[in-house]
Amino acid sequence: YSDYYTVIDKPISMSNISEKVKRKVYDSVAQYAEDWYLMFRNARRYNIEGSEIYNDAGMLYLAFRTALKAAVDEHGFDFVDEPEELDDIL
Repeated sequence: YSDYYTVIDKPISMSNISEKVKRKVYDSVAQYAEDWYLMFRNARRYNIEGSEIYNDAGMLYLAFRTALKAAVDEHGFDFVDEPEELDDIL
């Protein structure tokens, strides 16, 4: 994947997100969610439409949104999840 960093402007990974959580970098749920959305967008931008990774990124996005909404509702976080559809973030 030698061209990944030329194709993707803002690379991020699950380990980057995890490290940011440990270091308490996020000031809001929205910042946390945006990094996840960025990771899903990157996966779909870099990989070929219809490929396993491309499709998995879409499924993980939907699972993340569902889990995030449940957590926000359960804990009463102040957060509006802006993207309504997968295409809104990709």
